[in-house]
Amino acid sequence: NYDEIQKIDKTMKDLYDQVVSLTVQLERKSGEANIVKERLALLREQANKLDAELRQEQKNIEASEALILSKTQKKFYDIHMNVKIDLSEYDILFWEGNTGTPGWQEEYAFKDGYCGIEVQNENGTRFYGVLDTNGKWIIELTDTLASNSDGYSGKVTETKIKMGQRLYDIESHEFMNIPTDVSDNRKLVKGKYYFVNDKNEFWWYNPDTGEIKPLSLKLDSKE
Repeated sequence: NYDEIQKIDKTMKDLYDQVVSLTVQLERKSGEANIVKERLALLREQANKLDAELRQEQKNIEASEALILSKTQKKFYDIHMNVKIDLSEYDILFWEGNTGTPGWQEEYAFKDGYCGIEVQNENGTRFYGVLDTNGKWIIELTDTLASNSDGYSGKVTETKIKMGQRLYDIESHEFMNIPTDVSDNRKLVKGKYYFVNDKNEFWWYNPDTGEIKPLSLKLDSKE
């Protein structure tokens, strides 16, 4: 009868409306999912780009450290045989000690971005200085360093390098002595020297700030 038909029609319309509503929701969810996918793809692309840049930077650093000094040309060459630093104006000392002759072997190689160089003048006076990978004299050639054997042995912090038993600040251009309280049996970790004092206590020394403090062994310690 008519009433039954009306009820069926209404039910069909309700079902249709629900289908439309669900379809809209699914399309909206699908759209949101696509947006999320696009964002993830963009983030992945950016991450890959950053990773590639980091890898290239690492290669650049490795290449900058791999400078080779020619004894005859007195020039530093990179791995592609391009001249990076020209020292031909200097009489660089190359001591040979592995061929049965007296003396010792002098190897000029960059470490942590720096390299110590020893030269002599026409009178035979020895001079020592430190170069960076751009050929800039971080420490100008001086006969004082040569006579004291304060050779470069590595970077301690971003602003300080180790010269013999002393430190050199590349910003203030000043030498500083490591405090006598700091044991010779020390270990450099992330810019700090860790050591055991004469009382068998663990301490650390920060070359940048000059602080010398006992090392706390508490688990929540930040030292």
